[in-house]
Amino acid sequence: MHVHRGERLRGPFESTLPVTGVDSTLTHRLQGTRAEGNALVKTGSMLKVRAVAGYVRTADAELLAFAIIANNYAVPPGVVDTAADGIIAALAAFRR
Repeated sequence: MHVHRGERLRGPFESTLPVTGVDSTLTHRLQGTRAEGNALVKTGSMLKVRAVAGYVRTADAELLAFAIIANNYAVPPGVVDTAADGIIAALAAFRR
């Protein structure tokens, strides 16, 4: 959150993060959820490792930072992506 609080850093950093449902490898992910267009997410993968990290605004407009990493999984990668998307969607729909 240090980067988010610093105006000099925030804009340049956030401009590098794809928007869910809009950009890059996230174009078709999280469509139709509160996270669509509402989360800035960096993805990463290599053999048996999938990761997503970024920011999302809750239904109450609270900004949350998150990181989800799956390692050494025994299911197809799409199952891991679907689980991560479910977590991000739940965070976007969260209310206190």
